[in-house]
Amino acid sequence: MFFVPTQELQGQGAKHKVFVDTDNLTDLTRLFTVVSDEVDMLVVVGTSSVLTRKWCLGEITTARVNNVPTVILGLADFELPNHCCLDTRLGLVNTSDLANYGISIEGLKDTINWLETVKCFPLEDFSLSALQSIVDELKGVKPALSPVADSTDSTDSDCLILSDPSNTEAMATAYILAAMTSRQIMHTQQTLPRVVVKEEKLPAITVKHGASGAISCLLVCTRLCFHSKQMADWLLQAYSLDCRVLPIVSSEDFELPSVNMGHSLSLNSTDVTLYLTILQSLFLEITLPFLPQKSSEDDLKWKAHRILQRLEAWDGGITFALLNQAIPSRADLGKNMFLFLLTLFILLSNSWSS
Repeated sequence: MFFVPTQELQGQGAKHKVFVDTDNLTDLTRLFTVVSDEVDMLVVVGTSSVLTRKWCLGEITTARVNNVPTVILGLADFELPNHCCLDTRLGLVNTSDLANYGISIEGLKDTINWLETVKCFPLEDFSLSALQSIVDELKGVKPALSPVADSTDSTDSDCLILSDPSNTEAMATAYILAAMTSRQIMHTQQTLPRVVVKEEKLPAITVKHGASGAISCLLVCTRLCFHSKQMADWLLQAYSLDCRVLPIVSSEDFELPSVNMGHSLSLNSTDVTLYLTILQSLFLEITLPFLPQKSSEDDLKWKAHRILQRLEAWDGGITFALLNQAIPSRADLGKNMFLFLLTLFILLSNSWSS
């Protein structure tokens, strides 16, 4: 999710240049030198695992030792370890490589204790307005009189991005995808893709659409996303509006939907059956990958380009036409699920290999 604040910092003032370590790992011997000599402020993205990663610990320690101003962007699952657990926690980290740079276990303990004094910006609910306020403070800019809107008018776009609003990484991925695709089409006559926010209803077709006359939805697929009641509601709405939906696989641990997952949703039996059938029809379309956690900015630009190409070449796409047939019973769904999963496995394999 680092890409979102990176774009905000760089895009609103030429004096801001953001160094992202995951894009600059070709020469690890320079990593700590960059932090000590070339960084004016270190922003630690506080995830549940950041303090278990040796190079992250090394960078933070380097910032502490060299008095580099540091702040934490604390996600919902971030917490500092208890003092009594430091030895156990650090014992799980392979710190031998850090010793080559003069960083000891005691130094790492001092760093974790020091982090308690560092300012933390909590980001428990991912939204553009919350992120904008953090970016403004990092840049020393006074907040805007009007807060940044998390959603524009519901009729302003014919390409919507759906992601699990309870998953911070999924929401960040959605905003990254919106930024990447928008940048490539902003000088055309196309409307810009936008992220649908929690509890927002999908719009009726009131904007000027292409020849197909349908709204396109890019569906960010992450682990357990189809267990989300909000995602189920959106897909049921997409079905009723005859939207075109393109699945975008955005996490390595994404799990295929199963028949049994219907029991975890607060839906009536009719909607559950329909929802499972919608998922079955969705994954007859070949998915495309878009994984910000595992990709450089150049990789993401190329993948966003491929997604736009798919949308432009989409002659009808998956508009739930298969669902015009009779909705199958639960028993029929069970019988067909094996073939569905086999087909989905083949399609995903072809997608990843390309």
